[in-house]
Amino acid sequence: MKGLYDKNELTFALGWNFFCCFFSTYQTVFMLQEAGATATFLAVASIAGSLVRILVSPWMGKYADRHGFAKACRLGLTFAAVSYGLLAFQGPATGKPLYLIYSIVTAIGMATISGGMLNILFEYVDAKDRVGAMGIYCSLAGLGAFAGSLAGGVVLDAIQKAGNRFFGLSVYGQQVLAAIGALGLLATVLYGKFILEKTPRIPGQK
Repeated sequence: MKGLYDKNELTFALGWNFFCCFFSTYQTVFMLQEAGATATFLAVASIAGSLVRILVSPWMGKYADRHGFAKACRLGLTFAAVSYGLLAFQGPATGKPLYLIYSIVTAIGMATISGGMLNILFEYVDAKDRVGAMGIYCSLAGLGAFAGSLAGGVVLDAIQKAGNRFFGLSVYGQQVLAAIGALGLLATVLYGKFILEKTPRIPGQK
C-alpha cells in the first residue's frame, strides 16, 4: 500500500460496518416486540457475551500476533456470520434461546473485530500516512454503518408492508435481515481471504 488508504482494507472493513448495522440495528426491537424478551434478559445476554469475550480475548490476541490482524478479523467475521445465521431461524418461541447463543458467538468474533479492523491499517499503510488513514477509515466506517442501517430499514419496512411475506414466504422481517447479514459477512470473509490477504503488506508486517 502506498498513500493514505488501501482500497482492499477499506472494502473489507466497510463490509463489516454495513452488514453489521444492516442486521443489528433492529434486532432489539424484534426481541422486545415479537420474542417477548425483557430488558433484564437482554442485559443478561449482553453480560454473558462480555464474559465470554474476556475469556477468549487473550487467545484471539495471540492468534493476531501470529497470523496478522487481517486473518484474525476474518476469523472474527466468521463467528459473527454464524451468529447472524442462527437468528435467521428466530421466532417468538425460539428468539430468546437463539439470541443468547448469538450473543456468545458474536462476542467471540468481536474479540478480534472491534480493535482489529482499525489495526489492519498498520499492516497495509505506511507509518507516515497512518493518522490520515485512520481519519478516512473512521469517517467511512460511520457512513457504512449509516448506509447499512438505512438499507436494513428499507427492507424491513417493505416486508412488513407486504404482510410479513418475502418472495411468497411467510417470515419475520428480522429473519431476512439476519440471513442477508450472514451472507454479506460470509462474502466479506471470502473477500478477506482471496483479495485482502493477497495484497502486499508493509515490510516487516505479518
